[in-house]
Amino acid sequence: MRGLAPRTVLTVLSVLTVLTVLTALTVLYASDLVTSFRLEHPKCLTQCTVAIANYNYTWIYIGINENGVVIYLFNDTSKPADLVIAGYTRFSYSYIEVDYIIVTLNLANGSRVDVEFSSDTVTSKYVNLDGVKVNYITIRAIAKISERDQPPPLSDPWGWLEYIKELFYSLIEFLRYGVYLLVLAISYLAQLIQIFMLSIVFSLIAVLVSNPLKLPAYISFLIDLGRKMIDILLRLVDIAMKIFHAIIDIIGHIIPF
Repeated sequence: MRGLAPRTVLTVLSVLTVLTVLTALTVLYASDLVTSFRLEHPKCLTQCTVAIANYNYTWIYIGINENGVVIYLFNDTSKPADLVIAGYTRFSYSYIEVDYIIVTLNLANGSRVDVEFSSDTVTSKYVNLDGVKVNYITIRAIAKISERDQPPPLSDPWGWLEYIKELFYSLIEFLRYGVYLLVLAISYLAQLIQIFMLSIVFSLIAVLVSNPLKLPAYISFLIDLGRKMIDILLRLVDIAMKIFHAIIDIIGHIIPF
């Protein structure tokens, strides 16, 4: 093991331990084994559900490791309606990284039991179901997108699903704040226009009262000021459109389809 990172050594030992436990269980309870289910990752990376209500079993063993999930049903009267879950090691598949796994047992009486695994090492948990049968077993991985500078390779469809979803949520969040700022800017602009119009009215009245001969020159000044304000507004709209097109162009380069 010299030269390997501690995490790598821990992962290898975890997997070997799980395989050893599974092998021992298979040997010890081979005569009581009813059936087994093997669910491989990444097919079972997000969520898998197994129906076991049609089997005559008395206890369940669930093993989870980096290769997937294995479920054994045993018919041993010395362990009535018991459950053993063991062997979760944190893993990642390409662009997806699993934080923890939740095993949900949907019981025949309508209730359910959740067992959570969130450890980097091999763990084992024992649950007494109090004689209640399990109808469905759901294995659910709580995953997140990996923190990487580059997008996943094209051969990784699962990673691309997570990556595109993350980009979509980021874009939605950006648009949400953008719309909020736009509405806020429009409201402020409307208030400024109202103040500006009132100031024009009052200034016109003031010019008429003080010196009516200066009214044509003052109107010309207001027209020039209005043109300059419209020109500034058009420049701001042009800058906003360039920023928007730049964002679309960046997204287009990130997703090489």
